[in-house]
Amino acid sequence: MWSTISTPLLFVAAGWLAVDPSGGLVASVILYAVVFLGIEAIARRRLLAFVVSVFGVALAVSAITSIAQGVYGQWQVVLAALLGIAAIAVLVANLRDLRRG
Repeated sequence: MWSTISTPLLFVAAGWLAVDPSGGLVASVILYAVVFLGIEAIARRRLLAFVVSVFGVALAVSAITSIAQGVYGQWQVVLAALLGIAAIAVLVANLRDLRRG
């Protein structure tokens, strides 16, 4: 069923962005992409993998932003980002081990 309505909804979303980009074009495109891909992941029963992927991309963007800010003298932000990345990596590894039993 999702495959039947996904393409028309994608066209409607693109039309809506063309008419009213008041929410910010980039933010709106990202939001629509996450929603569409999330629904697709639910339909394919791969929601957990999708959530982990989205979280990883968000973490990478945050890390890149933090490093860029660190170049301008905010080393505390860079350190916090690196520690956050380490914490997430350890958490993911621990959850995998726990899941495998």
